[in-house]
Amino acid sequence: MNTIRYAWQALIAAAIQWIDDQCPRLAAALSYYTVFSLAPLLIIVVGVVGLVFGSGTAHNELVGEVTELAGPQLGDLVTSLLAAASRPAEGIVATVIALVTLLIGATGVLVELRRSLDGVWCIPEPTQPEANWLVKGWVLVRTRLLTFSMLFAIGFLMMVSLMLSAYLSAADQWVSAHTGGWVAIAQVLNPLLSFVVIMAFFGSLMMGLPSRRFSWRHVLPGAFVSALLFTLGKSLIGFYLGRAAAASVYGAASSVVVVMLWVYFSSMIFLYGAELTWVLKSCPQGAAPGSPEHRAAMQAARHRAIDAMEVQRERDMPAQPPYSG
Repeated sequence: MNTIRYAWQALIAAAIQWIDDQCPRLAAALSYYTVFSLAPLLIIVVGVVGLVFGSGTAHNELVGEVTELAGPQLGDLVTSLLAAASRPAEGIVATVIALVTLLIGATGVLVELRRSLDGVWCIPEPTQPEANWLVKGWVLVRTRLLTFSMLFAIGFLMMVSLMLSAYLSAADQWVSAHTGGWVAIAQVLNPLLSFVVIMAFFGSLMMGLPSRRFSWRHVLPGAFVSALLFTLGKSLIGFYLGRAAAASVYGAASSVVVVMLWVYFSSMIFLYGAELTWVLKSCPQGAAPGSPEHRAAMQAARHRAIDAMEVQRERDMPAQPPYSG
């Protein structure tokens, strides 16, 4: 009973923090960045999965997953983006520019997501020693490359999902030829597999993106709740988008609006899971989530993060000449 009460208090405290941290505003920023990062993200994910299954299979599976998850309108948009972005560039200069643009575009939304998680978890920006522009440029490139590595993790999760789906499909065909009981088992395993992949995806983002690493012990509850809310809410999101009359109101831009709405709702769910992770991580031992002692601990952590950012900002500001008036 105490465990149930503790979990309920943690969920309520996470909801309060979700409102206080203005997570809907952060989700809106993420949806905006996603519009410009969607095509590069899709190209890289398809490329990673295509290393094992082939580009054609990866393309078809990705479009199928998006169509099943978000509807045929987004499936058609993904097909169009992949077709347009896959056209080869002419010349070495154009190829280099395309690769740099791909890197910057694909990591844009992940960098913004990293900043959102740092803000939710009261993590100050990493301090940098005073250095010249070359060192600062290398730090920026290194940060982008580390964020870029998360794209390979996303592709790996999709690859694992495809392999498990193929295994279940083969097992379904084999067992159904010998017994009829596999149908009921498959109806349970397929949604369970989808839930586990979504939870692993959310957990990987929480583990790999922030400037400070949290342990799986703290991340797992937030990833589980995010995956549960996403699994339960995706049908409601699809129902809403299907009846939101976006196509008639926005015309040719309706696909972009649907993408932004879908990412907006999904980001709010993800950020709630991140808030739950922070609530569980910051709660002092023996205190109840949301108690005055816990709120004081979270407030102190936020003040420390703000003070650290102020120190970093003052360090980065150029020295002002003394006033001679």
